[in-house]
Amino acid sequence: MEKLSRPHLVTLAALPLALFNLEMLLRHQGGAFWIWHLVDPSYFYLLNGLMLAVGETPADVFHPGTPVHVLAAAVLRLFHPFLSADDLALAVLAEPEKYLKRISFFIMLLNAVALYFLGRSALRTFGRLLPAMAAQAAPFATMFVLKHSYQVKPEPFLLLAASLMGLCLFEAMRKPTNMLGRLPIAFGLVAGFGAASKLLFAPIALAPLLLLATRRNIALYAAAAAAAFLVCLLPAAGNWDVSLAYFTRMAAGSGSYGGGPATFIDWSSYPSNLAKVFAGKPIFVALLLLSLAALAWRWKRKMARGNAWKALEGIVLAELAMALLVAKHPIAYYMLAAMSLIGVQAALLIVLGEELLGKRNWWQPAMIALLCVIGLSRLSAFLGDIGELNVRKRQALAVDMKPYEACTQVYFDFASNPTYALYMGDMMAGWRWSEKLAAMSPAPNMVFMNFFTGDPRRWGEKIDLRAEFAKRPCVVLRGAWDYNMKTALARFAPDFKIESQCQAGQEFLFASGIEAKCSK
Repeated sequence: MEKLSRPHLVTLAALPLALFNLEMLLRHQGGAFWIWHLVDPSYFYLLNGLMLAVGETPADVFHPGTPVHVLAAAVLRLFHPFLSADDLALAVLAEPEKYLKRISFFIMLLNAVALYFLGRSALRTFGRLLPAMAAQAAPFATMFVLKHSYQVKPEPFLLLAASLMGLCLFEAMRKPTNMLGRLPIAFGLVAGFGAASKLLFAPIALAPLLLLATRRNIALYAAAAAAAFLVCLLPAAGNWDVSLAYFTRMAAGSGSYGGGPATFIDWSSYPSNLAKVFAGKPIFVALLLLSLAALAWRWKRKMARGNAWKALEGIVLAELAMALLVAKHPIAYYMLAAMSLIGVQAALLIVLGEELLGKRNWWQPAMIALLCVIGLSRLSAFLGDIGELNVRKRQALAVDMKPYEACTQVYFDFASNPTYALYMGDMMAGWRWSEKLAAMSPAPNMVFMNFFTGDPRRWGEKIDLRAEFAKRPCVVLRGAWDYNMKTALARFAPDFKIESQCQAGQEFLFASGIEAKCSK
């Protein structure tokens, strides 16, 4: 194995720097966090992180997501270490976007640093740049990893945990099974942290099992994972019953968010759901199939099963377990944790391919060419997604609400409006900030609605929708879910008639007494 040279270490900074800068660009193109496609759950975590920053238990513990709360609280206190709880709350509620950007910056920085050390560990393990840089490539393999990794939500923490898991795998590969030392504990800390960020990370905890091998190592790993999980959840200890009830419902229900019959899985739709899990992920599917083929070939040739093979087996096991779990409710970004490991998987395939093929002169150039082709294909996807984010931003900002100042304005999921974004965050904070928000922004002509609460509110106060309609000469309703808007109107104001409507991207405007216009 070659020593770590300075040029190699500098080169390994290229992809982490690219990740950081691409995410900064995506954040800029996506616009403010109050725009409809970003408000959930960034504002949830901001206002729950604020609760933690003032010494209270976060209310939104459904992921559980506590590490995100902790980071948000730490960043808020970093910039205002001596403010009182009331003054800190007023500062954050007055300028939520500023603080969301600061939290987002630290999230992106953590992932870039972790990616650098992942590559460094791969370089120490294999002694070559190609597998080391391949190990860093996972965030670029699909756009949904990049698009989610700058937001204030659990998904960037899944990328972080997967990078740390890959780092530990490389470190363990260099040691005999009976000489892993504290590595089982390190694996456990990563697994516990990832699961506390989002329980969906749990299948990734299978990745190191075959490398750990012995009962002692696995026992240490399990104990450390359980301890890390509980420690990460300590800030939310007052709401553990809420988390437990939610995950019990999610496990039992066969539908989304724990709905449907309590059969765990809807077996009639499960095969098609499983197909959806793999759809649209060509790089992930290709690496999985190559891994299975390589493992079968090694077994057929009865080759020695070294640590690198055990690591590959563990990653394949984790990916398949993740796919089987996500097929219960197939949403593309639910596979983010598994997708975040494919760089490590690619590095292993490059090295193990050489072992299978022998010293073939064509293998390394072929791998370099393949990675370049993949990189170019990702570039076109990246440019397309930048354009899509910019379009969403322009469409949201094109809807001018000033002509409707004399109207009753009703905001539904997920309207692009800074005030509504604060309402949504406060709702998920258990109405903790309602009193302060009502004083700062009375919003006398605004009504807020959400599928979670169902009823019309102005901040934390329930109100009569028909009475609000009667107060003013016109009514305008805005939201991204037109069916939910119409259903709510039928329930709370059955006599209301939509006289005009328009659409801007994913958002709809319904109006009565005034013309709905979706462009300035």
